[in-house]
Amino acid sequence: MKDKFIFCAVFLSCIFASTIFGQTSEQIKEKYGQPVEAYSVSERIWMTPKFTANGQVCTMRLYPKRISSTTNYLSNKLDYWELNEVLNQLAPPETRGKKTPFYGLRNFGGGMIRTLYNYEKVGFIFLESFTLYLDPIDKKKSGKLKTKSAKVKEETPKNIESEKEMIVPTEAEIVTIFWKEKTCAE
Repeated sequence: MKDKFIFCAVFLSCIFASTIFGQTSEQIKEKYGQPVEAYSVSERIWMTPKFTANGQVCTMRLYPKRISSTTNYLSNKLDYWELNEVLNQLAPPETRGKKTPFYGLRNFGGGMIRTLYNYEKVGFIFLESFTLYLDPIDKKKSGKLKTKSAKVKEETPKNIESEKEMIVPTEAEIVTIFWKEKTCAE
């Protein structure tokens, strides 16, 4: 009986060795693919780039840091002032070119607002989620639906409007910057 118990224990430990001792980096790469490069571009913003075949950046995706070694942020929104500063560093206004006719185009659907700021050389896509709700005060007056993000838009700082600066959505959760003259490698 004792021999059967030892045999079972050895057999089970061999089967579950990877879960007991953890997985190797090669096993993780085999299962999930190569790791993604992410750069800390500010205190609360990560950036993941894509590159052309010759190594130039063609697309950057910005998203909020939720957890780092020293902090734990609960918000899934990008900080307005920090995002504005990062965008001006990564794609300075003087390098963007002129605004195109589709500048500031907004699409609503599926609980997402997609805003496109299109320039000659670079484009910015801002993604933010929204939920519809019936404002109890407006319900009595008109019965109109509003979005939570529309309420925040009224609070957008007014001192940033200029010919060179775009008005960054205050509720942005993900931002993609893409350079039109560059094709990303697969």
